[in-house]
Amino acid sequence: MKWCGCPNRTEYLDGVIYHHAMTNLSLTCGSFNFYTDLEAAYLHRSRNRVSLIEAIARGIRCFLYHYFFAGLWRYGEQGLLLAIILGYTKFMNYAKLSERIRIQSVRGIWTERDRQLLDRFRVEDQIPSL
Repeated sequence: MKWCGCPNRTEYLDGVIYHHAMTNLSLTCGSFNFYTDLEAAYLHRSRNRVSLIEAIARGIRCFLYHYFFAGLWRYGEQGLLLAIILGYTKFMNYAKLSERIRIQSVRGIWTERDRQLLDRFRVEDQIPSL
């Protein structure tokens, strides 16, 4: 592999440079869970009620917006897939918010590991209130 840095300087690198953030599904899912948990914690600062129907509606609305209005339809199958992923991510943000609210208000049967989810991201300590 040839690498060009400064003008008139050429060096060769040994090995391979990996620049992909997610090289397998396990890493992708781990990252997805981390960021959707974090977003749910941020949403939890300003929301104390959300229904699963609202989470579904937000996911569908996000898909429709990105696919039709933002123009992802122009990219064919890749655009469709990206719009689906964006809609699913939005749905998961609000579904996880709903779950956090139910855990916090002790609606349902939750394990200690479930309750630790509320302590995983203490965003109210990091950012001033809105």
